[in-house]
Amino acid sequence: MTPEEKQTERKKRELQKRKKEAKEIFRDQESPIKDYSNLSPEAAERKLKRLKERDGWVDDDVYRGLMKIINGHYPVDYIPNEVTHAGPSAVESWFRRTYETAEYGLSNAVFKEVADILKPYHEAQLLHELESVEPADVISWMEGKKENGFFFSDLVYEKMKKKWLSQYE
Repeated sequence: MTPEEKQTERKKRELQKRKKEAKEIFRDQESPIKDYSNLSPEAAERKLKRLKERDGWVDDDVYRGLMKIINGHYPVDYIPNEVTHAGPSAVESWFRRTYETAEYGLSNAVFKEVADILKPYHEAQLLHELESVEPADVISWMEGKKENGFFFSDLVYEKMKKKWLSQYE
């Protein structure tokens, strides 16, 4: 193999590695704690006991999720009907207010429902702003937007991924 061919092959491997990395970075993240807000404290206690008896131990994410419910620390598990019928701006306002004040957070189901409503609502703004972001700054821009309550559609994730990868091509 010539030095040029070796360099080309190295670049291909590096790009494949970056594509794999981008796939992990540019996607919706899962909650680190399992959501058992559908269980009563008694049912959560029984489930924890069964898991311990069956496996001898329980994963941390499952244990913490069950203990929250056993202790009565229920997350917000519904969006008021009047909010969902008022439109995306009302849902966004409710989400931001509730996210900041909810003592035990929001359930995964509520997060998914809010995301389904707000992803299309935020898409045009995010795509427009993304145009002026430098490829090396895409990840920090995305993290900042997520901290500010923005939800990303698949199209926005795909555009961010392509822009970020362009610095390695």
